[in-house]
Amino acid sequence: AYYMAVVAKHASVEWGVEFDYVESMNEPLANWWVSTGTQEGCHFGLEAQAIAILSLRHALNKQNLFDMVVTASDENTYDDGLRAWLSYNSTVKGVVGKVNVHGYQQET
Repeated sequence: AYYMAVVAKHASVEWGVEFDYVESMNEPLANWWVSTGTQEGCHFGLEAQAIAILSLRHALNKQNLFDMVVTASDENTYDDGLRAWLSYNSTVKGVVGKVNVHGYQQET
């Protein structure tokens, strides 16, 4: 979280690049990510997701990036996105400004 916030601040100050949104996870409920894999991603259980989201908001605030919106959780299916969202308590939901989900799910 700290690294992402510092990079976002540096991009703003040094390059004039402003980010509207920031997200620290990609398909976090997926359990197929391995260190030797060839696709990006990193597993975060639901409790770890909540901690990461709150940590990211805190780190952004410390860099005075109050307007940068935290998004979550960028799951690869709508069902997992909903599962993640429903698992968050009101504090976590309060710092998520946008919910992202991949569109890989098809109805069966």
